[in-house]
Amino acid sequence: MSWIQDAGHGGSDPGAVAIGNMEKMYTLEAALYVDRRLSELGIASDTTRTSDVTLNTEPRTSKVKKYKKCISHHFNAGGGSGAETIHSIYSDGKFEQSLVEEFRKAGYPVRPRPLYTRKNSSGGDFYYMHRLTGTCRTTIVEYEFVDGPQSEKIKDKTYREGMYECVVRAICQEEGVRYVAPRSGQTPTPISQPSNLPKENLIVDGYLNPKTISALQSYFGTPVDGIISKPSLVIKELQRRLNNGNLE
Repeated sequence: MSWIQDAGHGGSDPGAVAIGNMEKMYTLEAALYVDRRLSELGIASDTTRTSDVTLNTEPRTSKVKKYKKCISHHFNAGGGSGAETIHSIYSDGKFEQSLVEEFRKAGYPVRPRPLYTRKNSSGGDFYYMHRLTGTCRTTIVEYEFVDGPQSEKIKDKTYREGMYECVVRAICQEEGVRYVAPRSGQTPTPISQPSNLPKENLIVDGYLNPKTISALQSYFGTPVDGIISKPSLVIKELQRRLNNGNLE
């Protein structure tokens, strides 16, 4: 297996948050999407995380360095616009250039300098995903700014998945695998959100947020981590009490 998808941030580290956009949720979505699409196309891939969990530097990089190639999925902040890619100072940047071209061809904005490297004060790679991942060629992708001119557009799941598909196409090109677009109807159309959403208990996309989940877990006496997993102890307990008529 050559590829691994790194979902940046996660758990207690939300990444960039602005205007109803939360980086850690988008990066998880991106990693899982690309991993699934690569599997459909016959390209072996793995992920660093599959849920909203905290993943510190050491366990993240230790897993990544077992693979040959990594995409570290991120969203940017600072009010700008467009995608950018960052590669190691020891990489030639050819894959990243092809990725930038896929964004351009798909009509997504790219940064004025969409491809670059960065050194630290010691002359090594600045980003730990380059510096601490061994021989794995890691590409950091910053899809878009959560607080920029496209901040409303990226709330649209179809818009986001179009960006992720650019990564899939670039990987297919690199691997010499025939690209096949997602099946029609495979990607659900985002549902319009009602106005005046509650300020507490629900986040923008209508899912229970970690505070609400943690409160339920505490109430039912199950482990408290703010995450509804599959299977979920808190959901099982809720179902049991509803069936027994003792939800008090």
